[in-house]
Amino acid sequence: MAARCAQPCPQEEPPPAPRRLTALAASAAQRKEKVAIIGSGNWGSAIAKVVGRNLLELGDFEDEVRMWVYQEHVDGKNRTDIINEKHENVKYLKGKTFTNNVVADPDIMSAVKGATLLIFVTPHQFLKFDALQTAELGPDCKAISLIKGIEFEEGGPRLISGIIKDSMGGMDTSVLMGANVANEAPRSARTRSSPPLPPGRPPPLPARPGRRRRVLRVDRRIRLGGRRRRVAEAV
Repeated sequence: MAARCAQPCPQEEPPPAPRRLTALAASAAQRKEKVAIIGSGNWGSAIAKVVGRNLLELGDFEDEVRMWVYQEHVDGKNRTDIINEKHENVKYLKGKTFTNNVVADPDIMSAVKGATLLIFVTPHQFLKFDALQTAELGPDCKAISLIKGIEFEEGGPRLISGIIKDSMGGMDTSVLMGANVANEAPRSARTRSSPPLPPGRPPPLPARPGRRRRVLRVDRRIRLGGRRRRVAEAV
């Protein structure tokens, strides 16, 4: 028969965690997310402006965001040089300036190196999956697709997000989509959005005649490291 303690029995302390696991946990806690943008046209530049501004407000993200730019010449100068000097894409988003943490990079391998979040915002026919598949990405790298349209194949239409996921070895891929105009995004203009509904839930009733629908402004969030993080505002 087991002996009983006259006083409350002391609780056994758990064994200390191995030093290596403790060091890994501390390193993960200190690691910041790193964002890279793939695309620099009208829509890509608009998103770069929004993302660059938001990253400066988020302590768990690195400030710098690299934007892959297809190299072109504008008035005899490289477009990347103009963007990095004037902080403006004078060809595709003239008159809108980036924050200083947005860096144009003509080398896609360099632009995405160490990234833990890839924002795809370039016409899908220009995606360079061959290069991205061998890129030095950060741990548990995820993707967000802002690419509009679908791809048609022999088996039928395919979502761009599915193509990204399959081409990147099953990478966790989300989609940010809406009836947005690129020139309105840098000034955070409001827009309407239709959120998805759970299966079996009926759609909302239409607004009564003469009554205005409520217009919402929502911050878009994604899940990284078990927490929801704001990267791109609703525009």
